[in-house]
Amino acid sequence: MKKYFLFIAGLIVLLFNQNGVAQHKAPTQAEMERFMHNMTADSTDRWEYSSVHFFNEPYAQQDLKFDVWIKQHLIDKIHYFFSYRNKGNVLSAQLYNTESLELATTSITPANANKYQYRVVINDSVELLPWTTPSVFRSNKFTTYAYLGKFNCKHKTLKLIIAEKGNKRNESTFIYNSDDIPPVKINNLFVQYPTGLSGTSVSDRQKGFGILSVKNAESINLNIESTSQNELYHVYLKRESTGKDSITAIGNNWEHNFSSLDPEVYISGLLFSKPGRYTIIIRPETTAGYKQQIIIGREVRVRFTVLPGPVRISVKTVELIIVILLTTGGFMFMMYRRQQRQKLAREAQNKQIATLQLQSVRAQLNPHFIFNALAGIQNLINKNAVEDANKYLTRFARLTRNVLDEGHRDLVSIEQEISLLDDYLQMEQTRFGFRFNINVANNVDKQIEIPAMLIQPFAENAVKHGISSLKDKGIISINIDEVDTDITLTIHDNGKGFNKPAGAGKGIKLCEERIALLNSIYKKSTILLRIETRDEGTTITIHLKNWL
Repeated sequence: MKKYFLFIAGLIVLLFNQNGVAQHKAPTQAEMERFMHNMTADSTDRWEYSSVHFFNEPYAQQDLKFDVWIKQHLIDKIHYFFSYRNKGNVLSAQLYNTESLELATTSITPANANKYQYRVVINDSVELLPWTTPSVFRSNKFTTYAYLGKFNCKHKTLKLIIAEKGNKRNESTFIYNSDDIPPVKINNLFVQYPTGLSGTSVSDRQKGFGILSVKNAESINLNIESTSQNELYHVYLKRESTGKDSITAIGNNWEHNFSSLDPEVYISGLLFSKPGRYTIIIRPETTAGYKQQIIIGREVRVRFTVLPGPVRISVKTVELIIVILLTTGGFMFMMYRRQQRQKLAREAQNKQIATLQLQSVRAQLNPHFIFNALAGIQNLINKNAVEDANKYLTRFARLTRNVLDEGHRDLVSIEQEISLLDDYLQMEQTRFGFRFNINVANNVDKQIEIPAMLIQPFAENAVKHGISSLKDKGIISINIDEVDTDITLTIHDNGKGFNKPAGAGKGIKLCEERIALLNSIYKKSTILLRIETRDEGTTITIHLKNWL
């Protein structure tokens, strides 16, 4: 009879196993190590085990039918995951700082996949994935697993149910809650001075504020909103420095003062006794194994700057500083005066040299003009034009007297320059019979001084090389105009022109040298010379820039 009973019991167990109900037993140490190694050792495809299969006694997990693995995608770098089994075949896990989850199981293989199905639900109401047969399988370096998908679970509760088709007894539920502890709400933050409290606004706490002096501030009083979980909020003080930031733990010993039920913590002024930048950090934390502090929510930061106190300097130090400043300033002033005298001496010397060179050029211009005039008188006498020779000689005498009288002056008025030009052109008109006109714009002040004999050499060149052969058909026009601070002098003739300035004669070469020397003396003004010569005539333009 006993044999029949054992046979029937064994048959029942066999039938039970054939229905697909997973039989669990405590794994050996070797099986545990191999199993964990397969899913955690591959650095490119590393998973975390989310069941309690290997971390509790065998009887504690006998109702869990499947081994599930997760990959956490974090909001920030710091995270912590811990799990616990509620009852029966339901396992719950608390996740912090998690954006999304990837899910996988090693209990389902390509060979038995058609026997199983799974679904994913958010917050017990929204179905992310209906009942689905596992169809995606992946392999790492060590094993093959069924990939169940990636799901967003930020601040939500995600539920995974895996079941054997047609067998409700072979089903497990995995719940992942990622609802972080909310950030702390600061009601008030005061700085305690010997004279009283100084409050801060919401804007101050967001942008940062300043503490007036390290020697005056006694403490910082931090007041937060009261909750049932105040003990989870830990306070730290960070000081920024050039080498390495230092962080001091203030703790989570929140107190209640006499005027408010809201908890407060006090940060001693000794902790921020040095000038610099500081940050108050308030973050929710819990204690894991080996007393490790784990961040379980978002932190709040308040920045402030400690300003240095007034610097006190002794009277002797002030006197020494004054002596040093006076001595240094006196020495620098003497050096500056010396450099200025040397600069002025160099400028005077350069100007004197330039003036001498200018006088040398003028000394060459005057004989050049006189020799041309004497040649004209000789030509009239040879033609027996006595009356014309007398007129020519009279004008020449008056012109020569003016040149000799004003020969020592570098500048003459526009009126004097026009008078000299008129005498010269009338002299030459007697010889060649050409026509000429001198036009001065109405806005030009004739008493303005310009370089002496600046126009005459060009007028002389126009007569000799331009219109002397045209007789009464020759025309010379001289115009003087003023625009803003510039004076423009123009000499035009209707002669045949010349190929290049070098063919204009010695007079123009001397004038170019003279203009270059004038520019070296009158540095605030610039004299520009432009020569345009064509078959129908030549135009000489002289710009006296910034002359007025």
